[in-house]
Amino acid sequence: TRLALLRILSDLDEDDHFGLITFDSEVSLWKRELLKATETNLENAKSFVKEIRDRGATNINAAVLAGVEMINQHPREGTASILILLTDGDPTSGTDSHKHKLNSVLS
Repeated sequence: TRLALLRILSDLDEDDHFGLITFDSEVSLWKRELLKATETNLENAKSFVKEIRDRGATNINAAVLAGVEMINQHPREGTASILILLTDGDPTSGTDSHKHKLNSVLS
C-alpha cells in the first residue's frame, strides 16, 4: 500500500492538488487543505508516507467521508476530483454496511 501511494504521488503533475488522510479507528489529516503538487510538497508528502505505520482498526467509512469533505471544501472549477482509497484490509471499525457508506457519501 505504501509503495502504491508513493508511486501515485510521483505521477502527480504540478497543476494537480492533493491531500493525504490516514485512518484506523480514527481519521487523521496530514494537512487540513489540498496542496498544490509542487516538488517541495511532494517530497514532504513522501517523507510523511514513509513514516505511516499500521495501527490496527480500519474505519473505511470515516476515511471516505473525510476525503469527500476535504474535496468539497476546496472545489476547483473545470477539474475532476478523484478520491483514491488505499487500505490494507476489510473494515473493522465504524460502519460495515456498503449501503450506509454510499448514503453517507451522497448526503
